[in-house]
Amino acid sequence: MGIRIFTSSRIRKELGETDLQSVVEKFRKYKESGDHQDFFGRDVAFDRPQPVVFAGLEHVHLNEGLPWGLRLLQFRRKSDKHLVYCKGFFRSDCFLLITLVTLAHERYRNDLYMLELADIGSAFRSKY
Repeated sequence: MGIRIFTSSRIRKELGETDLQSVVEKFRKYKESGDHQDFFGRDVAFDRPQPVVFAGLEHVHLNEGLPWGLRLLQFRRKSDKHLVYCKGFFRSDCFLLITLVTLAHERYRNDLYMLELADIGSAFRSKY
């Protein structure tokens, strides 16, 4: 049946329609096939703060235009530009793309910012 991808109002404001559709299609292909297309790097769940963990937020590192190298494992492909997303709680085939974060590691130190993202993820997970 495939997966369903939703987008938050936040990411729709950040990206134009063309760029958003490109990210959605790349993400769909990645999650359906596991093919990271040299676009997606390390893909992990957040481990803090606790409300973010409970909201099931995850992030995937995005290629910033520099080649990662053919032999570099996906887990070792890191950047400071991330796509933050979450899966549905009841429907693991539903994903919400929440935001693109530049200077990600610095932004994640801001607890208020992270709690905002957790609220978006929690609202989605309560529906799906």
